[in-house]
Amino acid sequence: MPDWHGLSPNHLAYLIRRYTHVGGVVLDLDTHPAALAATAYLRRVPARLLTGRHGPRVRLLTSSPERRTRRAASRSGTGVDLILARLPKGAQLLTRHGAATAMTAWRPLLRPGGFLLVGLTTAPPQPGGFSHRATVIAAACAAAGVRQSMSAVGSSADNAAAESFNATFKRETRQGRRAFTDEREARLTSFRWLHRYNTLRRHSRLGHPFPNAYEQFRVTPVTLARAA
Repeated sequence: MPDWHGLSPNHLAYLIRRYTHVGGVVLDLDTHPAALAATAYLRRVPARLLTGRHGPRVRLLTSSPERRTRRAASRSGTGVDLILARLPKGAQLLTRHGAATAMTAWRPLLRPGGFLLVGLTTAPPQPGGFSHRATVIAAACAAAGVRQSMSAVGSSADNAAAESFNATFKRETRQGRRAFTDEREARLTSFRWLHRYNTLRRHSRLGHPFPNAYEQFRVTPVTLARAA
């Protein structure tokens, strides 16, 4: 089985299983044989994009006759759980605006909460060279209406403070273990750590007192006057 634009069939199957459920609709814009085989093997529904007078339509490639209902066999609008797409070869010349335009055209085909998996068919950057991943990420954010912002313009201190906090959080919660057993354990551990961090953990910025003690003795309390 050939690779999906440089991605092995096993890795592609993992991504399809990760982002869809059984019976979900997977649309590969190139109808690549590896994508079709992985979709069928994982009991997902492959689809094909058709263009007609009324705009793009999604046609489900179901094999069971009973599933080829008039509504399921051809439908327009949102409804696809996962779209597999690739940016064209020579993507090193693709601008952020061009990538955002392509992703904006694909996005209406997705159902609410659906995923878009985009392959970038360029050679890996040389050491010290330019990576095109940032362009693709910026284009995806623009297509989704997300504004990228990490800190104030020209202020590296904002990002440094965030990285220091993240490093402390990871070091004190994981404590040498590779991963949490499940999502519930991760949430409970994070909540306990944040509660301690905001109430009982000593902070050098405050002169090493507890945050609760600092607020009680060094901050003037602001209390609304009781209504008559």
